[in-house]
Amino acid sequence: MYYTHLLSAAFAAVVLASPTPQTVESASIDPPKEIMLKGGKAIVLPSHEKRDIQLAGGSWAKVSDAQDDDSLAVRLTKRGADKISSCGPKSGWIPVEDRGEYMYQAMWGYRSAVSAFCSRVSNAMNVDGSFGPLVVAAQSRISVTIRWQDDSQNVKDDLRGNRVGLKGEQPGHVEFEVNNKRDKGASNDYTMNEENCKTYLMHMAATNQGCYGPNNRDTKGGTWQMEDNKLTFHALPASDAEDVNTPPHDGLRA
Repeated sequence: MYYTHLLSAAFAAVVLASPTPQTVESASIDPPKEIMLKGGKAIVLPSHEKRDIQLAGGSWAKVSDAQDDDSLAVRLTKRGADKISSCGPKSGWIPVEDRGEYMYQAMWGYRSAVSAFCSRVSNAMNVDGSFGPLVVAAQSRISVTIRWQDDSQNVKDDLRGNRVGLKGEQPGHVEFEVNNKRDKGASNDYTMNEENCKTYLMHMAATNQGCYGPNNRDTKGGTWQMEDNKLTFHALPASDAEDVNTPPHDGLRA
């Protein structure tokens, strides 16, 4: 039943997860429609040939063209230092640590969601069947939603384990994105590193940063930018109840 997905996964891994990554243009095979990663999660590829990639934990990563915000406000605030360039919306406050329960399981806070994302994108299927870090090609971005401990399809909610919980124990999710806006070329591809990934995304939960709420020990998430905005990591919490799905952005801090 999953043969098509597995075959596509193997082909796609040549592009995204091979130790010597190829671009879609240089690959000798037709671009795959889907890509399998360890454990079941998903990503988005260039917009002219959109694809999903299955990751560890049942998530799906979407791969698409890199986004570059050249608005006047953003250009005026750009500087070389790595920094938080924006915070998420006020509707997305999420406890930093696990808090509350859902179906008798602890609700995941921001730290647990970050750990799940960074682990899943660090476990992609290579063409030889081995697993390794996902490679984000230059001028592309990956997007992943973390909602459950097990985000696999066709699994009953009471078997999924921990669920992401926002302020007030409200069921929700976190939209993660890594945006590689470096100039196109294999030398500018970015290979995901689990520990670095956690470090970058946890900046939005640092007690001395504006995205952190000291009263409730929570965070709105946001965007961590590096290399003068050429490489950005986004984490935006959103409520499932309100069907909120705010796309990651490179705008000003709110």
